[in-house]
Amino acid sequence: MFLDIDPRRKPPVTLAESTDFDSLSVLVRATPQAVRLPEVLDGWGRFDGTRVWLSTQRLEDELGDHFGSDLTWRQRFTAMLDYAMANGWFDESGLSIRAHCRWQPL
Repeated sequence: MFLDIDPRRKPPVTLAESTDFDSLSVLVRATPQAVRLPEVLDGWGRFDGTRVWLSTQRLEDELGDHFGSDLTWRQRFTAMLDYAMANGWFDESGLSIRAHCRWQPL
């Protein structure tokens, strides 16, 4: 799955490919100079200048909204988080997961 960020869109952030629990990244459809990523990510996470740290709670909330009463996604999400934890891809708080940021200039 990935966060799809397009500053031309309202809202600018959507969760894409939410059934893919094998990867997690952020796609920004702009240049670094054209978007203020920390502002756009408000509520989703934070940008440290290189990587995006996504709120696992926000991801869980969005996935819950997407899948509704079908709870089969939760096991796959938990497995994804466990894998990330085993690889050291959580921040110090344990509440945010590291995601690679890809820039796609328009």
